Amino acid sequence: MDKKFINVRNVLIFLVVVICLTAGLFFGLTIIKQTENEAYKGFDDILRQFKRSENTRIEKLTEITNYMSNVAAEIAAYHEEANSFLPSLHTMEDIKASLGASMSTNKISSITVVTLGPEEVVIIATLTGIDSEIDGKTFTLTGSPSKEYGLLWIWAGTVPSVYLPKGK
Repeated sequence: MDKKFINVRNVLIFLVVVICLTAGLFFGLTIIKQTENEAYKGFDDILRQFKRSENTRIEKLTEITNYMSNVAAEIAAYHEEANSFLPSLHTMEDIKASLGASMSTNKISSITVVTLGPEEVVIIATLTGIDSEIDGKTFTLTGSPSKEYGLLWIWAGTVPSVYLPKGK
C-alpha cells in the first residue's frame, strides 16, 4: 500500500475518533445536565414539602401561643383588679369558667395555671397533635409583677427554642 493512502486513512480514522469522542462527550454532558436537573427537581420537591410542613407546624403553634397570650391577658386583668393572682386552675374548662378564655383546639393535651405565691403565676400547656418533634413538649408563660409593665411575661418551655415567641 501507498504511504500517502495509509496517512490519509490514519487521518480519517483519527478524525472519526475525534468526532465520535466529541459527540459522546456532548451527549454525556447533556445527560449529566438532565440528571442534575432531575436531582435538583427532586430536591426542590423535598424542600417545598418541608416548607409546607414547617408552615403548618408554625400555624398550629401560633394558635396555641395566641390562646396562651389571651389567658395571660385575662390573668393580668384579674391581677390588676384584685391586686392578687387567682387560685391555680387545672383544666381548660376551669380557665374558661374563671377567666372566660376559651379555645376550640385539640392541640393542647393539658393546660394549667399555677399560682406560685403573690409574685408569680405560670401557664403551662402540653402540646399534642402537632408532630413527633413537638408532641408532649410544653410552652410555659411565666408572669410576675413589674412596676413598669404591670405583669411581665416570659416564654419558655421544652419546645425547641426556635418556636418560642419573642418579647413580652
